[in-house]
Amino acid sequence: MKVLAPAPLLLAVIGFMLVCSIGYAATERIVDYEYDGAGNIIRIITQEQSDPPSVSPLSPGFINQGQSRSITATGSNLLGIDVHTDAPGLSIDAIQSDASGISFQLTAASDAPLGNAVIRFSTGLGEVQQSIVVAEVSPAITTNPGPITIDISGTSNTVTLNFSVPRPENETFNLSVVDPATATVDSTSFNILSGQTSVDISLTGVAEGATVLLVDLPAKFYSYRFPVYVSKSYLELAEENPDMLQGNLFAASVGVLLQDSTQFSTGSVTQIVGVEVGGLSGITLDPVGVFYGDALAGSLTARPVGVNLSDAVKLAYSPIVEAVYGALVDSIEPSVVVVDSTTELTVTGLNLGEVIDIVFTPADAITLDGFTVNPEGTQLTFTLTIDPLAEMGERTVSLPVVSGVAPTRSGQPLVIELQ
Repeated sequence: MKVLAPAPLLLAVIGFMLVCSIGYAATERIVDYEYDGAGNIIRIITQEQSDPPSVSPLSPGFINQGQSRSITATGSNLLGIDVHTDAPGLSIDAIQSDASGISFQLTAASDAPLGNAVIRFSTGLGEVQQSIVVAEVSPAITTNPGPITIDISGTSNTVTLNFSVPRPENETFNLSVVDPATATVDSTSFNILSGQTSVDISLTGVAEGATVLLVDLPAKFYSYRFPVYVSKSYLELAEENPDMLQGNLFAASVGVLLQDSTQFSTGSVTQIVGVEVGGLSGITLDPVGVFYGDALAGSLTARPVGVNLSDAVKLAYSPIVEAVYGALVDSIEPSVVVVDSTTELTVTGLNLGEVIDIVFTPADAITLDGFTVNPEGTQLTFTLTIDPLAEMGERTVSLPVVSGVAPTRSGQPLVIELQ
């Protein structure tokens, strides 16, 4: 008895070999158990097959090193079939089959030997083999725009294909789309010359929808698939919906900015939605996501939404929109206090209602006359009286909370200067 693991549709397959008397062919009985979400058997399906399996050539007929892809084939007597290979560097999983079709996930390691590899298909009644070509790693290709979006104005749209490495020789790639009723290619092939890393192709939108651009170089077993989205242009949509022109539909860049010691031209402004990591100065940033700054200086105004991990940032004002746990201090005003005076000061921040005290270092010649916090917890106000004999200079201001001391958003100590 052979027992296969339950399939994704909660289907268990059990195969039985029935050997009849002399003169009768062997028969393999396949019993399927279908389960509900609680693991109870809700249906039993019994099927029989009496011939060895047959399998057509595999589609696709190749796999590149370091790649994982779905392989399909047709045939007969494929119930309960097992798929395996002895080829080094190849592995098989996610096998699914019915009487006439089979699919499985094939993975090739980055060091899988190049050339033909044998894939074996077996049932209790026999085994059949097919081969697949293991090809070299294909170069990566990215598109601009990415993803590919085009309009249906009837004019050609230029799309740039960028190769990860310069081409070692002149190459001719095939071009096509899965659904020509949605978009068409202006040429069924393109040439890229030795040493080049990019090439422009043209697509024309036909109807709203989505399709797939196919880029292939069969001679080297290169195969790429890129989604293509076709829609009306902004002007066409604006004509149909005039109210669009009354709103602001312009969005900043969405992505990740990774720059270090980068020189920016005068007046450059970068709006980033995503993750910013790097030492930048002299620019204005509006990142939304995770802001991580190290030794940032200059006229930097950063408003991240998410997590703020700043190191030695002096002029970064970062109101965070997310979950803020505990008190967080932004600034103190005024930052200069005159000796021999009584002055009201205000600390701004978040959750300042958790503050239980105000501590000055050094604390001599300073008298604190209590403090209050607004209902929103964003402003803490207190009155200081400075002795006429107080020593001038900086004093550090700390705001203790139950768990310790409230941190400042900039990471720098909160200070006032006595003058």
